[in-house]
Amino acid sequence: MNKGARVAGWTDSWPAVNARVTVTMSFGESAPDVEAPTRVEDVEDDTLIVAAPRFSGDLDWAGPGRGVLLTWGSDRGACYQRLEIVDVQRSPIPVWRLAPLAPVTTEQRRRYVRAALTGVAVLNPVPVPVPVQALQSRGQRADVQEGAVPGGPLKPVRARFVDLSEGGARVVLVEEGYLPAGTQAELRATLDGVEVAQLVTVLRTRPAAHAADGLLEAILNFVEPVKQADHLRRYVLRLQIENRRKGVR
Repeated sequence: MNKGARVAGWTDSWPAVNARVTVTMSFGESAPDVEAPTRVEDVEDDTLIVAAPRFSGDLDWAGPGRGVLLTWGSDRGACYQRLEIVDVQRSPIPVWRLAPLAPVTTEQRRRYVRAALTGVAVLNPVPVPVPVQALQSRGQRADVQEGAVPGGPLKPVRARFVDLSEGGARVVLVEEGYLPAGTQAELRATLDGVEVAQLVTVLRTRPAAHAADGLLEAILNFVEPVKQADHLRRYVLRLQIENRRKGVR
């Protein structure tokens, strides 16, 4: 383990060696994410080394430049961070060397009230500048940004709400679009006559339960601060009351 400088908010709160973590991989448009458990093998100044997770097609998929979302538990709550694979070692122990593409986010263990709703939103991916200190292992420039994927930058995606809370939302992506797990995006929607613009993190995508044509739903977490938290709280409570009257859960 290296004992050099760690980047505040990016590499200074990584999980410890042998910690259990989950890696979420995204496979492109119209394909659900895949989650796989693994463990931390080593922690260096600007790279995190994890045991190579096992999943269908892992040998073909894993390689430098692939983005993943890493999640783990801590005393403060659930943590997640988007990283990229910078090296794959096949032997003697298969491992991935990961470098950060976005800061660590900690979601406090609070239970938010969720309410079902109808309505549309637009998710506009937002690039996240990477500090130069977090790029040392890759020899890359400080202007590398999250949001760059093979084929060009991520494009806005239209979505339909499934449910909403003060801390996040669940939406169905109603058109083809690529939102890898860990992507940050600005969610824009009109809720109860008020224009809402909120930064979110895509935690994962999966097949939508009741949608046709193989549509995906995305689980979104609001990034603190939630600028219109008071409006969201009042709106969600009103939705709950209306849904109870209609017998909707």
